[in-house]
Amino acid sequence: MFVLRVAFGSGSGCRAYLAGGGPNEGLILLGKGPFRSRPFRWVWTGEAISMLGDTSYEVAFVWLVLSVTRSPAALGAVMLAATIPRGLLLLVGGAITDRLSPRLLMLAAHLTRGRRDRRTGRIVRRPRTPHLAPVRSRGRGRDR
Repeated sequence: MFVLRVAFGSGSGCRAYLAGGGPNEGLILLGKGPFRSRPFRWVWTGEAISMLGDTSYEVAFVWLVLSVTRSPAALGAVMLAATIPRGLLLLVGGAITDRLSPRLLMLAAHLTRGRRDRRTGRIVRRPRTPHLAPVRSRGRGRDR
């Protein structure tokens, strides 16, 4: 079994390698690349955590739609409705990134996604949404 190990050294930069046995065995993947830069490591780590959160949100959203509608067709319609704006905004976002600061646009995109996720969570927990009651009750041990 191989394990990916990443070691951040103060003077030697970052070393990532696949370790198969002992600590000295393995294939060095990154040595003197961009991981030597501390700001890059921060951005990379933040983006990795953000991607994990985005993937978790998508899985939870699929589960939410299937729990409420119990219809694969409705799930397909919702996913299509979410994909079309994403495709269009990717094209527009690329053009805007060429003209404005990519760093500011990245921060704005993360904040916007965070607000969207928080709003979705609030909508699901609202008592005025009786059609979402089965979804709310699953987390508390009650089922239909």
